[in-house]
Amino acid sequence: MTGPSKLLLVFLATPLLLNAGVVRKTSGHVIHPSDFKVLQPQKKTYQQGTFKLDLYAQQFAQGKPVYFEIRPLKIEAGKLSGRLQFFYKEKEVPLVKTSFGFRGMFGIHADEAVGNKDIRLTYTLNGETLNRNYKLYVADIKYPYYRKSMRIKNYSNVTPDEDPAKAEERRKKVAAQWKKKQAVFRQNSKDYFSSRRSHPRSFHKITSPFWSKRVYKKYKFVKKNGRNVRVNLKPKVSIHHGTDLRGRPGAPVYALAAGKVVIAERMIFEGNFVVIDHGNNIFTGYMHQSSLIVKEGQRVKAGQQVGRVGATGAVTGPHLHVFLRINGVYVEPLSLIPLPIKN
Repeated sequence: MTGPSKLLLVFLATPLLLNAGVVRKTSGHVIHPSDFKVLQPQKKTYQQGTFKLDLYAQQFAQGKPVYFEIRPLKIEAGKLSGRLQFFYKEKEVPLVKTSFGFRGMFGIHADEAVGNKDIRLTYTLNGETLNRNYKLYVADIKYPYYRKSMRIKNYSNVTPDEDPAKAEERRKKVAAQWKKKQAVFRQNSKDYFSSRRSHPRSFHKITSPFWSKRVYKKYKFVKKNGRNVRVNLKPKVSIHHGTDLRGRPGAPVYALAAGKVVIAERMIFEGNFVVIDHGNNIFTGYMHQSSLIVKEGQRVKAGQQVGRVGATGAVTGPHLHVFLRINGVYVEPLSLIPLPIKN
């Protein structure tokens, strides 16, 4: 092959190589990019009476998910009856029966006060209700505050639509989408988790971290002397409920864990949006995708492709916004990856 044709071949191949990202590999039960280090989780063990309680977290700190296992011990003599219950800060956490005992997961709120938090196991032995109380120390994390204001497509410009019918149609659409999301997040489905977890991208680069505070420009256009003039409004400070990951348009997006797709549609702010229900009121979400490749009601495995990176919805450019929500609490989604979930 002579010069110009050979150069053309190299030029055409280059975007494919760039879009491929870093090779994904498997470490134990975790699928991840080769540039992502899977850290060993922290562990706390409590043993009292009839049960042993093991807690795991990337860090026992604000904004982190906590996975726990409860294993029966034959120390207290007698007959267990009734239902075993687990409470974090007096809020009951759903339990899943397993081959070794029980497991569950809860989230530490990013704004949780630093210090000891109450954990309680409740069960009935020989007709008597027993409470086993423990303390979990929650450490501080300093989440960033970006004070430079950003212009966001489909969000910063608040100029009313000149067509009242279109404005009303958009208002109704936003309300319907909000209602659908609220209905989905109220679901408390059966457990879908397996021991496998996956990084949602084939390349690891965080462009905007979880719970960062960001300032968004707000403005509107008004008519002055027959011209549209932009009038700046008070900026809005918003908290980032997920993690943004770099990605070229069309790059694959993978499910963090096994579950059932409960939202797969284009929404005004989220863009092409996928929500996966993992059971027990645990959800992950994948926003701003260029296209969707799954449908609502479909079961997916950890590491299965669910969409492609894009720049749809309220964005500044192409990326993946991924979130993890546990019993109504948003936590840092990549912190799910090192947790040693078992069945």
